[in-house]
Amino acid sequence: MLQPRHAALLLWSAASSMLVIGKFYAAIPYIDAVANHFHISGTRAALVASSFGFAYAPGMIVWGLASDKGGRVKVLVAGMTATAVFTALAALTTHFGWLLAARALQGFAASSFSPNAVSLLAEQLPQRSRPLGMSVIGFAFLLSAPVVQYGAVASGASFSAVLFVSAPLFLLSATAVRT
Repeated sequence: MLQPRHAALLLWSAASSMLVIGKFYAAIPYIDAVANHFHISGTRAALVASSFGFAYAPGMIVWGLASDKGGRVKVLVAGMTATAVFTALAALTTHFGWLLAARALQGFAASSFSPNAVSLLAEQLPQRSRPLGMSVIGFAFLLSAPVVQYGAVASGASFSAVLFVSAPLFLLSATAVRT
């Protein structure tokens, strides 16, 4: 049986995993809308998803190393706070180049989550519960693709609205991991 603080950590990691990885996938159903809005090709509009991913990958290494020196929780708080700022910036920009830059910064900041959440679970959960912790994160990462894309499309909201509404959720994640 998990202690309440361990159950809360698992719940936070699952919800935050969906939120973080969901921001990559959220762009996919909006490629045509981005292309139409900015009067560009669909191929060029797809960079809205790719720019997030290109920055996310190396960011995992940077943030993982930073947390070895600064601590997991401090890096998670900083990363989720920065992700909130760059998510709002991406939602508010009206120029395609700035949107790509904001999405890259968003991806880099969001990449603070994966290595640090996994490490935090490994350090905080009892040994017998660690496989469950890793499974929960992996499950949420994979589930975020269909859930976030379906939710975005079903909501009828614009890509900017989806980003703008999710920005405060990153602040909530940053606050929750502190407690």
